[in-house]
Amino acid sequence: MILGHAPQEQHSGVEPVFHPLTGCRSVLLVDASDAMRFLEARPNRQSVVLTRMRHLTPAMLSSTNPDAVIAPLMAADWDIVDLGLILEAMGYRGDLFALSRPLPHAELILRELTAICPRLSVHLLYDRQG
Repeated sequence: MILGHAPQEQHSGVEPVFHPLTGCRSVLLVDASDAMRFLEARPNRQSVVLTRMRHLTPAMLSSTNPDAVIAPLMAADWDIVDLGLILEAMGYRGDLFALSRPLPHAELILRELTAICPRLSVHLLYDRQG
């Protein structure tokens, strides 16, 4: 399930948003090869680039030019906030999906990420297998 920006104050939960990941021309997976199952096979219409956080550079981001970036909410040495700040510093202004297991109060996480990385459109991508 893909979740969008934090809901308004009167809502108690996170509302699902149907984001067209399959409509993206280019998707960058940062330490998130498990996210491949969320993408439909679209040869010649979508490029998917797998990378590690330590290999992410401005030149690599520029040449990849992703419409969406997918990464784990928390990795061994970094988290989605670290990645969001790096992406913003590199000039990325698109969608950032945080891969996570279902979380209680996910809207708080989205609100914090949106406040810290205002130039990105932040979403949660629930991994029910993880």
